[in-house]
Amino acid sequence: MGLAERTVALVEVVFYLVLFSPSRLVLLTYLVGLGSLLVFYFMYICTCTTLYITTHGLRVRAKRRTTGLGRWMSYRHEG
Repeated sequence: MGLAERTVALVEVVFYLVLFSPSRLVLLTYLVGLGSLLVFYFMYICTCTTLYITTHGLRVRAKRRTTGLGRWMSYRHEG
């Protein structure tokens, strides 16, 4: 289940809660709870993405420096 499907599901849940909520206080509680969950989920995704980029991105850059044209240029400069 991807991010888009989860977002659509959350929007549907909020829509049904708005339609069938017994009182405004309950609606406000639901919305605050869902909003905090969405913020937490967004921060979790950002943290995981940042960690993935910092760990895997540096490895890819290090590999790219030693392949292809870079290796040929280093041989030329060495002599």
